[in-house]
Amino acid sequence: MYRDHTTDGDISKPGIDYATTSEGKITSLPLLVDYFILYYNKELFAKKNLAPPKTLDEMYDAAVKLNDPDNGISGYVGRGLRNANVVLYTQYLSGWGQQTTTGTPPRLLTDTPDAVAAAEYYKKILTTAAPKGVTGFNWNECQGLFVQGRAAMWLDGIGFAPPAEDKTKSRIVGKVGYTVPPAGPKAHHSVFFGGGAAIPAASTKKEAAYMASLWMTGREMCSRMLQTGGGVPFRSAPLKDPKVLAQLTIPKEWADAAAGCAPISMPGLPVIVPVTQFRDTIGTALTNLLGGADAASEMKRATAEFKPILDKSEQG
Repeated sequence: MYRDHTTDGDISKPGIDYATTSEGKITSLPLLVDYFILYYNKELFAKKNLAPPKTLDEMYDAAVKLNDPDNGISGYVGRGLRNANVVLYTQYLSGWGQQTTTGTPPRLLTDTPDAVAAAEYYKKILTTAAPKGVTGFNWNECQGLFVQGRAAMWLDGIGFAPPAEDKTKSRIVGKVGYTVPPAGPKAHHSVFFGGGAAIPAASTKKEAAYMASLWMTGREMCSRMLQTGGGVPFRSAPLKDPKVLAQLTIPKEWADAAAGCAPISMPGLPVIVPVTQFRDTIGTALTNLLGGADAASEMKRATAEFKPILDKSEQG
């Protein structure tokens, strides 16, 4: 049953790729995909007669125009906390058409001219239009600021629509815009992260676990997940089904953004074993930028620091 859905195109190629090992073996059932999208405050944009940004340059310009610290409004908010900030950086980097590694075995690309340019953009927008103390912001702090109406834009994962549209938690219900991330100077992508269902080899109830996994990742449950804004399935059918979309509990604009991200998606993190150390090392460099450090120097230093860790992991 699962294999039938992969061959009829229901499960997207990124989902299949995410669940497939380098040896070509599928080791999990794809469930949900976390695209990066742009959240923006329609009311604040309207006051300045601004349109949603289509490019990174437009996003920076809008952030500067919307930034109003005297009235407690930031033009932009994004992750500045070490480790957490790397996924925001990779979204910027995708605008230069580049990932953080290439090849097999993987070779680091975090000190190339494009990687440095993306780091400079990260530094520029977060030091110019973000709130004070942004170096301590993870997604939770960003969400809190945005739903209180104190940030005009927020670029992050796609799963934050429910709290933004919750009248008990948000001051901007009905005022949130959802759209694909702005394009960079060389490419237009949305970085993604994914999750799925797998069964431990030591399980004593593999058949029951497999059937439960099929149910959990099936079209019906994936459609329900989409309708509540709980997540976006790797399955394509729910995003195209009028009956499913008619029962969304959050704005359809959110689902449209998800559908728009699918064809421009690319992985947001390298497929390597020491990914946590990677996030720590590169994340430290990015946080240092917010304190005034030079982008080229920091990215070169962090890349050199992480290289032996990556090389050792590849050697087993």
